[in-house]
Amino acid sequence: MRLGAHIARFMRRDDHGGATVEFVIVFPAFIMIFIMAFEAAMLLARQVMLDRAIDLVVRDIRLGTGLTITESVIRHRICSNTVVLPHCDATLSVEMTEVSSANYVMPRFDQPCVDVSNAVRPLTWFEQTTPNMMIVLRTCYVVEPFFPTSQFGLALTRDTNGLLYMTSATAFSSEPIAGTASLPGGT
Repeated sequence: MRLGAHIARFMRRDDHGGATVEFVIVFPAFIMIFIMAFEAAMLLARQVMLDRAIDLVVRDIRLGTGLTITESVIRHRICSNTVVLPHCDATLSVEMTEVSSANYVMPRFDQPCVDVSNAVRPLTWFEQTTPNMMIVLRTCYVVEPFFPTSQFGLALTRDTNGLLYMTSATAFSSEPIAGTASLPGGT
């Protein structure tokens, strides 16, 4: 009779708290998707701001607005045109190379990035522009992910410290200096 009473009590058991089990199963997956979406949105915002800042600086260089063309000035101008790149001056590397119009061989694609664990900056090429030359400006920004344990950034390029590399490049032709250009037809 004792066994029958236990079975009857088990069958009449209260089912309050049943939703808790479902919550415990679904909540981690939901939070992981939210974290990955947030990380992707922040990386995209940083990439767009980096691309925009480079376009603004290249516009000044291309049009000859009096911008002194040195690596540190260009890096500072890029960093001042962004708001979402923390420690930009310390973690942004800039490389500017001239492309020969004889063969249009582009520079290598592997952009040297700043190693934040080392005080030495990477060796980059930086050549002064001459009128009517094709120039490639490449940058690499080292960014710390918001959520280092997020699975989103596994396919992104990382350094030994787990920091992500964001690269951007643009090509432009420097305009001739005012008064030296001639229009087709000799005018």
